[in-house]
Amino acid sequence: MKVKILLTPDGYAKMLRNDAVDLRPLGYTTTWRASHVEPDNAKQDWVVTSAKTGQVLGRFGTHAEAIAWEKEYYGVGGIGWKEENI
Repeated sequence: MKVKILLTPDGYAKMLRNDAVDLRPLGYTTTWRASHVEPDNAKQDWVVTSAKTGQVLGRFGTHAEAIAWEKEYYGVGGIGWKEENI
C-alpha cells in the first residue's frame, strides 16, 4: 500500500491516517476525524459526511466504495485535503 506523507517546512508530517505506517515511534501524534461513513438504511446506501460541517459529500452503493472515495477525497492533494489544510 502506498502512503502519501506531506512534510511541512516547520517539521510536521501530515497524512491520511491508516495502519500502514505507525508514526508513534517518531513522537507525539495528533489525529482528527475528517468525515463519517454511515449507512442510510432508508435509502439503502452509504453516506459520507464532513465531520466539520455535517454536509453530505457523497452517497455510494457499498461501504467499500464509500471508503475508497473518502481516501481519495481526503488524501494528500485531494479536494478534501486542501479544504482541511488551508
